[in-house]
Amino acid sequence: MRKLIALLLLLLPSSVWSATYYVNATGGNDSRDTTQAQNSGTPWLTIQKCANSVSAGDTCSVASGTYNEWVTVTANGSSGNLITFVSSTNRAAHVRGFTIDGQYVKVDGFYVEYAGDTCTNIPSNDCKPGIEVKKSYAQVVNNAVYNVRGMPGIGTEPGYLTAPAWTNRPNNVTVTGNLVTHSQYGIIAYGDSWLIDNNEVNQLHLYTFESGTDCDYTRAWGNNVTMSNNFFHGATQTEFDAGCHVDCIQTFGGGAAGYLADFTYNRNWCSGMSETMLEGHSGALSIRHTYSNSVFADGLNSGAGMGVNAEDVDYVTITNNTFFNVSAAAMYDATATAIHGLMRNNIVSLSSPGTYIFQFWDATNTEDHNFGYKPGGTAYCDCNYGDSSIFHATDIKNVDPKFVNSSNLLGADGIPFTTDDGLILQSDSPAIGAGYGGLDMGAYQYSTSSSVPVLVTPIDNETAGWPVDFTWQLFTGAVLFHIQVDDNSNFSSPEIDDATIDPDNACDTECHYIVGQGEELANGTHYYWRVRALR
Repeated sequence: MRKLIALLLLLLPSSVWSATYYVNATGGNDSRDTTQAQNSGTPWLTIQKCANSVSAGDTCSVASGTYNEWVTVTANGSSGNLITFVSSTNRAAHVRGFTIDGQYVKVDGFYVEYAGDTCTNIPSNDCKPGIEVKKSYAQVVNNAVYNVRGMPGIGTEPGYLTAPAWTNRPNNVTVTGNLVTHSQYGIIAYGDSWLIDNNEVNQLHLYTFESGTDCDYTRAWGNNVTMSNNFFHGATQTEFDAGCHVDCIQTFGGGAAGYLADFTYNRNWCSGMSETMLEGHSGALSIRHTYSNSVFADGLNSGAGMGVNAEDVDYVTITNNTFFNVSAAAMYDATATAIHGLMRNNIVSLSSPGTYIFQFWDATNTEDHNFGYKPGGTAYCDCNYGDSSIFHATDIKNVDPKFVNSSNLLGADGIPFTTDDGLILQSDSPAIGAGYGGLDMGAYQYSTSSSVPVLVTPIDNETAGWPVDFTWQLFTGAVLFHIQVDDNSNFSSPEIDDATIDPDNACDTECHYIVGQGEELANGTHYYWRVRALR
């Protein structure tokens, strides 16, 4: 079910007088003053001129064109009064890169093609992330980043010359809706309360001067880091053969790199990887990681890639994931020091080199209600049961989980977590209803029309005021809710696409999703909305 609404313009006082300045590579002139630059007919020539002129609440609107500059932003915005750099046409303003060195700065909709020709050695001051985040409260939104050598497309790489000290790490950073491609690393979080949501990292590339090192989709350090609804894919065997170790997410502890604690990895797709590496040794504080509702598929090196490799990280929870064509779903540290882990409701379909669905040795770890299968072979569980052929009594072993189409994992649209995906369960799959609490096993809950809750408000053609309270009826058996809001009835590019709504937090007598003014939705716009229950 979907409903059409419109939003009512409300005029509210602002504590800051803001200005919009215009930049145009055609006809721009940096000798113009700030009054002239507020007219699109008399713009500045460079983005850097605008960056040097802005204050809290101001916007730099950049016209389509090529800007052969690396933009450094040192001015600070404030809460509710961001400094915004926006491409007037999405991804049509081409720039060499951004360094965000001021607080409350937003970079929106640019095409960043890295000036990597002088980056030939790591560490080097000539090597920087495509959009470098050095200060707190940054927002990096809807950008395309290409060809970053030896560094991440977006974020901060700790341990190199450009990184801030751990005690000065940037916090409260949002990275959403971006594309990073043909770069050595994708997105790197380095600070507390980062949200990395709805991004795509594609086709990692190993540069020759970095031969024999890592090419990671993501890395993370800090507290309360969340990665959700991301699409990580496209690393090839060629990169692996050149010595590139590809992780979906890597972290390691000790020294200047810090640690990763209270980390959430939910509803992400990662394919073409060596493993997900979590190294918490050297007395680090890496602890409490949750991996849920995600897909780890097609390990490199003929399926030798692993899912989650937790080294010395305590309290790692792995629930309702699908591991396909990997050598193992998870290993909890061969030294037996990773404790209090939980593995539950996962489907593991091993590759030909694979043997064990899980490997752990400490008795404090819990494994139950999992599905282990190896096409043409036998799956084992090295799970501290005394014999690797022994599984937990609630596990299902060595029968076909019955995916819809295991030869075409993403379906015709090539997009994860859509209705044509090959890893959706067939209606007669033994994994349906066999999980803990009567849930389905794996990342895809078997979908029927009964998974659509009844929508309450806003009703069809209602003009809604701020904040907008999307309300629907309670739904028995829902583990999560997924809401989409789009200005197009086909929901092709939703402004809101959140599959992480917890009924325990969102529901009382009814369920609510509240959007405030100035967030994802715009005034005077017709929107469609829909909700489904994930069971």
